[in-house]
Amino acid sequence: MTKRGLGRGLEALIPSTTALAKEEGTRIHSLPIDAIERNPSQPRQEFAEDELTALADSIRDQGVLQPVVVRSTAPDSYQLVAGERRLRAARMAGFERIPALVRETPDDEMLPLSLIENLLRENLNPIEEAMAYQALADAGEWTQGAIARQIGKSRAHVANTLRLLQLPEDIQADVMSSAISPGHARALLACSSSEEMYALRDRILSQGLSVRESEEQSTPKTPPRRKRRRKTTRVVSPETRELEERLQRAYGTLVQIHDRKGRGRVSLDFYSYDDLGRLLELLLQAEERSPASPRGR
Repeated sequence: MTKRGLGRGLEALIPSTTALAKEEGTRIHSLPIDAIERNPSQPRQEFAEDELTALADSIRDQGVLQPVVVRSTAPDSYQLVAGERRLRAARMAGFERIPALVRETPDDEMLPLSLIENLLRENLNPIEEAMAYQALADAGEWTQGAIARQIGKSRAHVANTLRLLQLPEDIQADVMSSAISPGHARALLACSSSEEMYALRDRILSQGLSVRESEEQSTPKTPPRRKRRRKTTRVVSPETRELEERLQRAYGTLVQIHDRKGRGRVSLDFYSYDDLGRLLELLLQAEERSPASPRGR
């Protein structure tokens, strides 16, 4: 699928008022709020009432300083591309019309625009962010690497955020409400069964466990190493350590490079079968992009 225009940056997709004035043939319209329908691709599911109230108060005082972006769906009918918070707040403030930029936006650009607008203007909660990534991947066959490049995040961040959708829906609700943090949620994913996951979730809520404490309780205990192995001290060069740290950031797990005079192995730790599946997906994507791969040619 061709991803038109998404490499042009935020200003080209959702221009500022100053940029709009410079764009030939572009005009900001004053549209009836009731003529604009919400964007079905909007990744944000929750809008904090206190934040909307504060924005509505600001709009009453200063007006809508940043126009919303819409596309025409029929004569005198529009669909929102970006700016739902501004639209809701303007309606709350009692406005009947709102400044808007009317753009021709194909269906396949609706979700990317909404995702970028929400991520760069105001962070989604982690579950909404994960759902947006998944919808983008499903709708446009985007890889995690392509998504990461468009939003300025690491591929590991995208992969780790998508893993949150493996949680049961009621635990996802805990993450959305900030009852537990994304770090706690990732610790829960390392549990070996749903029973252990729910038991740990309950301890997090009742005992106020830190993320580190949650990780310690979720990771299966490994048997102690033999004494003869304990005597072995692993020594690595600064260059090897730097490479390990780069790989750890890319794959979101412990990575070790075992080098013996130009030969050796690279090991990646995983803490559950889900974690193993995530790592395999990242490795296979790297293989697909390799020039030596038939798929990468």
